[in-house]
Amino acid sequence: MNKIVQSYIANVKNPENTRRGRWQLRAMNNRYSMLGVWGLSHVNFARKRLVLDVGCGGGKNLERILKQSKQINAVGVDISPASIQVTKKKNSRAVKDGRLQVVQGQAESLPFASNLFDLVTAFETVYFWDIEKGLAEVYRTLKKGGQFLIVNESQSSKGIEEYEQSVGFTVYTKDELCKIVKKAGFKNIRSDVGENGGWFAIVCEK
Repeated sequence: MNKIVQSYIANVKNPENTRRGRWQLRAMNNRYSMLGVWGLSHVNFARKRLVLDVGCGGGKNLERILKQSKQINAVGVDISPASIQVTKKKNSRAVKDGRLQVVQGQAESLPFASNLFDLVTAFETVYFWDIEKGLAEVYRTLKKGGQFLIVNESQSSKGIEEYEQSVGFTVYTKDELCKIVKKAGFKNIRSDVGENGGWFAIVCEK
């Protein structure tokens, strides 16, 4: 694998605070635009007041979440300083108005109090988690009855085996993840697969 490809792959997991890393984040916003819209269609936002997006990337899904209702406030968390910078810029008005906070952190040790959020979302990010620790943290920070939304674009690692090894990346099928979230204590688990057969969404509750 050449150095350019290696650099690209590294910036998928943890975008650097460089021109290349910031470009990667903006590209993610565009690439996953339809996936994000489709994924959020599985949640009823009527009673949601505080939402956390884990692995907020370039911040486009946070923008979509905040547009659902003026009553919603949101928090984005990401391991990458570049993600935090790009997300804040993307949602500068919401940050200025106090509706959005963006902080550095990781799924396995979320820097938030327990029983806090009405909804936690994870778009294209559980691939990178220590899944048991990440789910335990999501469960801890959700209110009782709060929902967790997972949205992934793929159920197969065919053709990307080298990518998995290089990045530290695990592809789960919909059924595998449903079993894992059930084991983590979540209930009322619903799942859906996109028309292309690859996308899937899982919604579950604490």
